[in-house]
Amino acid sequence: MAPMSDRQIQRALLSILRSPPSTWQLRLSSVTPLLSPHHLDSLLLCLALPSSPFRLSANSSPFRFLTLLSSSLAFPLSPVSFSLLSFTLPSPPPHHSSLSIFQSFVSAHPSLPPFVIFNLLLKLQIQVGSPSFPSPLEYLVQAYLSLRQPINACHVVDLALDHSISLKMRTFSDVMFSLLKIRRFSLVANLFDKLLERGNSDLDEYAYTAGIRAFCELKNFNQAENAILRMEKERLKVSAVPYNSIIYGFCKNGRVKEAIEIKEGLKRKNVTPDEVTYRTLLYGLCKVESFDEGLTLINEMIKFGFLPWESSCSILIDGLRKKGESKEAFDLVNKLGKFGLIPNLFAYNALMDSLCKNEKFEEAELLFEKMREKGLFPNEVSYSILIHSFCKRGKMVHALKLFDEMRVEKIEVKTVYPYNSLIHGFCNEGNLVKSMDLLKELVKNGIKPHVSTYTILINGFSKQGDLLSALSLHNEMPKMGLKQNVYSFTSLICGFCKVGNMQEAFRFFEEMIELKIEPNEVTFNVLIEGFCKVGNVKRAFELFDLMVEKGLKTDNYTYRALINGLCLTGRVSEARDFVYDLERENGDYNINFLNHISFSELINGFCKEGRIDEALNIWHEMEKRGLKLDIVSFTILINAYLKKTNKEKISPLVKEMVLKGVKTDNVFYTTILNAYSKEGNITKALPFLKRIFYEGLFANFVTYSVLANGFCKAGLLEKAELVRDKISVPNEIIYGSFLDHFVKLGQLNKAMDLHEKMINGSLANLISFNIVINGFSKFAKIQEAINVLNQMVKLGFSPDCISYSTIIHELCKRGDLEKAMNLWDEMVNSGIEPDLIAYNLLIHGFSVNGDFRKAIELYNDLIKSGLSPNFNTYKALFNGACILDACKKETLLLNS
Repeated sequence: MAPMSDRQIQRALLSILRSPPSTWQLRLSSVTPLLSPHHLDSLLLCLALPSSPFRLSANSSPFRFLTLLSSSLAFPLSPVSFSLLSFTLPSPPPHHSSLSIFQSFVSAHPSLPPFVIFNLLLKLQIQVGSPSFPSPLEYLVQAYLSLRQPINACHVVDLALDHSISLKMRTFSDVMFSLLKIRRFSLVANLFDKLLERGNSDLDEYAYTAGIRAFCELKNFNQAENAILRMEKERLKVSAVPYNSIIYGFCKNGRVKEAIEIKEGLKRKNVTPDEVTYRTLLYGLCKVESFDEGLTLINEMIKFGFLPWESSCSILIDGLRKKGESKEAFDLVNKLGKFGLIPNLFAYNALMDSLCKNEKFEEAELLFEKMREKGLFPNEVSYSILIHSFCKRGKMVHALKLFDEMRVEKIEVKTVYPYNSLIHGFCNEGNLVKSMDLLKELVKNGIKPHVSTYTILINGFSKQGDLLSALSLHNEMPKMGLKQNVYSFTSLICGFCKVGNMQEAFRFFEEMIELKIEPNEVTFNVLIEGFCKVGNVKRAFELFDLMVEKGLKTDNYTYRALINGLCLTGRVSEARDFVYDLERENGDYNINFLNHISFSELINGFCKEGRIDEALNIWHEMEKRGLKLDIVSFTILINAYLKKTNKEKISPLVKEMVLKGVKTDNVFYTTILNAYSKEGNITKALPFLKRIFYEGLFANFVTYSVLANGFCKAGLLEKAELVRDKISVPNEIIYGSFLDHFVKLGQLNKAMDLHEKMINGSLANLISFNIVINGFSKFAKIQEAINVLNQMVKLGFSPDCISYSTIIHELCKRGDLEKAMNLWDEMVNSGIEPDLIAYNLLIHGFSVNGDFRKAIELYNDLIKSGLSPNFNTYKALFNGACILDACKKETLLLNS
């Protein structure tokens, strides 16, 4: 085909346009390959000129010609072409076709900013002299809105206002409402203000509604009220809609009184409140918990034929019940139910759940029973609520009965919630077999367990010390598509801490960190307490520092554990300093930063070290601060006086307890009985037994066990046997008292006979074995003591540090250090961690027997284990050094 000039191409296009439409497709095929964007620009400019013989409309031949031409091109129309095309349309143009042109324009050139399109339209309007310039802008705005680009639409109307180009008020309203939907309240407020500044007097109800809503969302209530005043000044006839916007704004921000004033003022303005007005006010009243006013408003609504929102009704019903207005709540449920407003079942379930949460279980059960009388049929939620309440109270038989009833009623269990409640309940009972059966059942029924299901079970097994099962469940979680979380890890850590296996507990803590699972306050508190209990206070404080560094909240649970840890390791003065440091850091000595439990731990620490005067100072400090002096703190002091043989101070303390209204219990009196019984002073013990009966308290088997022990120590075996006979089934404590009595008298044959009976009756335990080992060791029958130790292991009992150190101590006293060391190694190799007393006994043994090097070696092992040496440790080392006349070593030790 011969090359054609631009002029020739334009003539060819115009020639085709004049020909019959049936020939266009064929004739265009010869021209199309030669076309470029500027050819179409020229053609459209020619058509757009007022002098053009062709004017385009959606039904005109030229318009159809251009549609056919653009669809056969390999390039989109240029911005100029689209802009010119908009000017060729008559005014007013057909909406659908005109809008589609601008939608195509915006879609074909998505990166073209609105101001560029605006300026192009403005320039071409001048060039072609089109009188209908606002129309293209209106449709450009609508195109942006239809394509969900309200911010671009806002830019266009802003530019129109800046160039004093008039657009329809409907266009401004459409833009503002579209911006409200995407929460661009500042843009709406700015546009509304600009309309007012330009003196637009034709602002309609929709524009005012949008502006008021934006001001309220921005909490600029003065501007919102000014907009209302301006609207009223212009005598604009409006409905309740703009007023509803400001009412909602006030209600949302808790300013319900002002919202009610707006509603009450509507009557004077000849504006009738509508359903939304009432619903919004009810929402506000529920939000500020004005439930009585809410009830009055609902009655007014129903009178006018309006119905409230379901959510507000639920809040109102629950609020009335919480205030104790159950009758009003029930009446409201029935009244609303008549209108079919809310499902009565939903309302009943909400009420039942609320009753259970407030521990009004009988009311909840009665409500459940009456549901069927009302023609309602309980669903899975109804049953789950009651099952949970039974499980929470440990009524597992009732819970299971309800669960079985669901099956009989053919109510399908679709969620994990009733299973979780049952599993939790059985775990609390210690029935882990049943809990596991329920887990298997829910999986079999196609219900996916929740993370909480596994956490409950892990916690249950950990509490019972079955850490293998807990670990197995923990490892099973990822296989079930469940992510291990802070709660499952913390439950497992808690289990290991409980059995004193801090190495494993800390390993799981480190694993949490590696998996990017952030430990919480409970995780840290559990670990801190665990390390304190095993005497590793250094590690506990490291965790405390890390906890503070991470910004986690430390509390009395944290402080109590650390105070207790310091006291347990003989560092009571440091514990006191720690308390004072905590209060100094918090800057106010008048604030009770620590509670009575933390202070009681400190008092206990001083009492255990025999520093009763300092304990009393802390006691008086507690009183001065107004902290509660409970039975625990009184018991600690009384215990201390009993140990210090200051028993004359016990009666005044008991009287003080009565004056302060502190209720005594069986444990309190049993503690006093125990102290007198241990020293065989049964005469002083018996009056406190009488007080137990006088105060209507229950003397349990522990009380009788303590009493039997007292008679044994006093050598009154016949009376001890009488006490034993008062207990239907004598326990290991009673037998232990007799065993201890025989051992102390050196009647080892009788002790062994009794212990054999205990073994055969499954009453033997670690303590009973240790009593027998102590007896043989005390009377220099070391081999017999070792035989009992071996018997322990053979029968499946685990010896502890006391079992070994009792024999080791006697071997050291006899100078048999080789055998003592062999037993020590056996103890360590079996996984038993020596305590401070064990170390001190062995260090003393080697020191006094002249092997100072070995004593120092053991001292170094003690330090490495994380334990803190005490006075007895250094005393043993000094004695060893003095025996060897090792002055240099003594000096070195002093320096350390």
